[in-house]
Amino acid sequence: MKKLFLFGDSITAGYFEHEITDLLTLPVQRGLADIEVVNAGMPGDTTADGLARMATFVLRYNPDYVTVFFGANDGAIDCPIAIEEYQANLNEIISRIGPLKVLLLSPPYTSQRYNHNRPLEQMRGFVLGAEAVALETGVLFVNVQAEMIQTGDPESLLQEDGLHFSLKGYDFLANLILSGIKQLREKE
Repeated sequence: MKKLFLFGDSITAGYFEHEITDLLTLPVQRGLADIEVVNAGMPGDTTADGLARMATFVLRYNPDYVTVFFGANDGAIDCPIAIEEYQANLNEIISRIGPLKVLLLSPPYTSQRYNHNRPLEQMRGFVLGAEAVALETGVLFVNVQAEMIQTGDPESLLQEDGLHFSLKGYDFLANLILSGIKQLREKE
């Protein structure tokens, strides 16, 4: 059976109401009955943290597909990760996994009403950084921030903290991932 690893930070881990849940993993698994879905999300992770743990948590299992969804912490004001370092880390993560296996997700929309630690303009810089990496490496890319904004009500996709996804948001994210994995499979 093929394996999909969901690799990222607390959003990937399914953080909801102060705990880790299967709110992302379950709908992705339901949409991919013939693929084993493993969640390798870790709250608080930046790309540097992900890079440091990927051999143990992802690569050793030889996944067929990997979603790479970092940036919400890299782009935080109190985080020492510069956009250039974020891009270098993404490049290295993609190189180690293999570009044909990767679905790269941009950082998400962040509410400015609640979450001033992640100003939207600063986060847009990280979105553009991820997009540039995708163009450079040829990986499949989803601009999560733009997709959220395009709904016309991105706030409804977030919990009260303005960063982590709501129930509706996790369904939305799962659908983006399912669409991306379908595209990766069509390229095989």
